[in-house]
Amino acid sequence: MGGLKLLPAKDILTCAFCVGKGTDPFNVMSSRSVCGSCNGRGKVEVPVPNERCTYCGGSGSHKTFRCPVCGGAGVVVVTPGPTSLCPDCGGSAFEASSGLPCLACHGRGVVHPQRVAMSNGSGAKNDRNSR
Repeated sequence: MGGLKLLPAKDILTCAFCVGKGTDPFNVMSSRSVCGSCNGRGKVEVPVPNERCTYCGGSGSHKTFRCPVCGGAGVVVVTPGPTSLCPDCGGSAFEASSGLPCLACHGRGVVHPQRVAMSNGSGAKNDRNSR
C-alpha cells in the first residue's frame, strides 16, 4: 500500500554567488566558466525555512571563493529550536585569528543551548558533544 510521500519545501532563489548570471563572477578559470553554485542556471534551490548566511552576509562569496557555509546560495537552513549566540565567535560566524568559519557553530553564528560549553565545577570547560 503506497502512500503519498511529501517532499520537503524548497525556495528557488537567484544565485547569490553569480547574481543570477550563471557564470563565474571572478573569471577565475575563464570568462565563460559556469558558476559553481548554480551550475550555470542562475537559480538555486534551498530548503525552507531559510535565512541569510551570517558568514558571507548573503553575498554567497568569501574573498573570490564560494562561501564554505552556504555554498554560494547566500542563505542557510534556519537552525531549529532555541539558539543562542556562539560563545566562541560571539555570533560573527568566523574565527578571528584565521577568518575561517567558526568550528563551534560551523559558521552559523548560533548554537543550540545544550552545545554551549558547561563548567564541570573545577573551572575547566566540559563540552558534552566533544570526545
